[in-house]
Amino acid sequence: MSNKQTITKPLADIPKELSGIPGISTGPCFVPITQSRIALGSLPGKGKSTLVHGCPSMLVLDVENSGATVNFPRCVRFGPKEVDGKWYMPSIQEYVAVAEAAIAAKKSGSSSITTIAIDTVDAWLRLHETELKEERNVNDLGDYGPHGEGWRKRSSTFFDMLDRVYKAGLGWVVIGHVQPRTIRVKGAGDITLHSFAISEAPRTVLFGSCEHQLYLDVKEVPITKTVSLPNGNVYEEILGVDRKRVLTPKPGELKFKPGQVDDVKCRVPLPDEIVISEENGWADLTTAYDAAIETLRKRLQ
Repeated sequence: MSNKQTITKPLADIPKELSGIPGISTGPCFVPITQSRIALGSLPGKGKSTLVHGCPSMLVLDVENSGATVNFPRCVRFGPKEVDGKWYMPSIQEYVAVAEAAIAAKKSGSSSITTIAIDTVDAWLRLHETELKEERNVNDLGDYGPHGEGWRKRSSTFFDMLDRVYKAGLGWVVIGHVQPRTIRVKGAGDITLHSFAISEAPRTVLFGSCEHQLYLDVKEVPITKTVSLPNGNVYEEILGVDRKRVLTPKPGELKFKPGQVDDVKCRVPLPDEIVISEENGWADLTTAYDAAIETLRKRLQ
């Protein structure tokens, strides 16, 4: 994994006329994982919702109602729920309004929320598309208005909200289902890629806006013990299978040119694989992130 980081020494001194001004600093500016911008993807049932719902300072906009299947929910959740015997399904504008309330609280310094998660982006976009088509009584979003007005409105509502979230000092995690696709590379044969199950335009904007892309999978590792035979031979007896949840990080693009991945704004050198537990996955990710930050700090010493 390419994760370039160049730090020059000595660090600049802050001029007297600039000292004390909010935002002025010297050296690298590290933010906690809760203030990062993350795209988190996996195949269904691998535990991506469990990961974000386990963070106590997370506000989850649970469009897909994934919280109903989470074993260790600790977050603040807003999503579908039975109210007075009736099923309540929030609209996109209601989800946005809840995010705006968290933004306002953050700006006033009165909130314990550090991060907003969208679970999932594909469910969000589908719901908004349905609402927009019903608004204009059309069968296709392309008929919402001229020059792709419906598609632009669907995209801008989502990404403008993420922009306001980040500018308020909050982090965000966008969860998405991924779908495998196979491409043939000359000299390398068939390669399977996993990409978010959304259309190319919003996927490009998402990957260009995040600092880290995380892919979550469950790997099965045989549990064995060594058995010695009377004749001196030994063999490994398989006792069972240990299922490990593994995050595979790659830098988010934050790109200026198509295909550029090396010169990213966030250069936290996360390990190639992060093993997380079901109950404390977010804490495990935080530990790995903080260790990577410490590695960068040591480069300054």
